[in-house]
Amino acid sequence: MNTVARRYGCRKSLALLAAGFLMAPLAQAQEALRSLGPVPDPAAAALAPRALADLNRMITQGDAYFDLGQGVACKVDVAQRQKEADKWAAAASGAVMTTIKEAAQSMISGACPDGDGVFSGPVEYVEASLSRTEMSNIVMDTHTALRVQGVQVQGRAVGESTSFTRNRSTTYHKLASGELVAPQGAAAQDVSYFLTYATDDQSGKTIKPRVMFSFDAARKIVVVNVTESPDGVREVSTMYTDGKLFMRSRSKNGNYHGLTEYFDPTLVQINKDKVCYQNGTEIKALQCPDT
Repeated sequence: MNTVARRYGCRKSLALLAAGFLMAPLAQAQEALRSLGPVPDPAAAALAPRALADLNRMITQGDAYFDLGQGVACKVDVAQRQKEADKWAAAASGAVMTTIKEAAQSMISGACPDGDGVFSGPVEYVEASLSRTEMSNIVMDTHTALRVQGVQVQGRAVGESTSFTRNRSTTYHKLASGELVAPQGAAAQDVSYFLTYATDDQSGKTIKPRVMFSFDAARKIVVVNVTESPDGVREVSTMYTDGKLFMRSRSKNGNYHGLTEYFDPTLVQINKDKVCYQNGTEIKALQCPDT
């Protein structure tokens, strides 16, 4: 098969795969955001004008922004991605289980990842995936679209990087019979957008605070999460919901570790405002170390 035919075949396959990802009912077209609302954190406030423009690019361009046909197809190891999902399930003591049903990836610029899924050098790529998450009697099907820009060294983003994510999800109640029933209202179907700006070194240490802006289109909620990692191992994340301080959490090696504080008045009133974790496990303690 010649080069032109191979390229056409890849694009055709990508187009068919993308169509499969979009078989679920499309969310209604979203209007552009006029404002992110109050952004109290200084690091996030400095990025707010850029974030508003980038979020609106995702919202208004829709599927075109995440079109797999923009690039050259890469081989995707779904089984490896399932192993990663299983690790998260194990960390949650099996309370949440996610099944990766489909996944596709294409490079807008740069080289495809190696056999272990590791990128190298300057890259811009798009991904699409379909997954099912089960939590007790709740089942959620999620179509995820991702676009990433940055420089990677041995699979880790180094220097400035930006990631754009759109999650289109449908939530069902699972009956005792196993039948899935879609609830009505805003909780049934949702579209959420996530935008992350990072400037890290090769160890994972944050050179600048890592800032994520997210927008829940159904509930019209803007969330800002600011994360700092002084050593690439420990992290402190502070979350604001519609401009109000909501929670601050501490983690180590990817697991909650140290004090997690909630500032929601309803939680404070019922004494659920502070939780101590040690290596991902909740404990009762007068002092909550995070070393």
